[in-house]
Amino acid sequence: MNDLLQVDLMLLDWGKTAKGGSKVVFLVSGEDLEKFEMLTLAKGGRGGQRFMGALAMIADDETQEPLPVGPLCKLAVIWCKDPAFQEWLALTYPGECASHGPEESPADLAKAVLCSLCGVKSRKDLDHTVDGRRSFNELVRRPYSEFLAGQA
Repeated sequence: MNDLLQVDLMLLDWGKTAKGGSKVVFLVSGEDLEKFEMLTLAKGGRGGQRFMGALAMIADDETQEPLPVGPLCKLAVIWCKDPAFQEWLALTYPGECASHGPEESPADLAKAVLCSLCGVKSRKDLDHTVDGRRSFNELVRRPYSEFLAGQA
């Protein structure tokens, strides 16, 4: 697919409501706005076109800036350092744990297994990818939380 719409965006606002869903508001230059105008003109002046997006933060020096660490990443880091989580992971996913080298520290092994289970390269991706977030919640967060609740 080579038909990409490339525009420079500045985040202005975002919000979510119980009735209206979610919104993100970006500021675009006049030149980039014309690209969106052309899309609505082609549809009789109406919006509603869907897009797939991949955004990268840009620093003032025009270089790519890393995404911030989010709450799922922070939780995953805390859990990977916790011996109780490491033990639960080994009992719940023994094959996955066995596929990583024994030379890794328990925290590094937990990190590698978690990333492998969730299909991410880094725990940061848990907050920034739909599939990573979904996998973390379904395969790790929910079952481990239920395990902890059963221990209480």
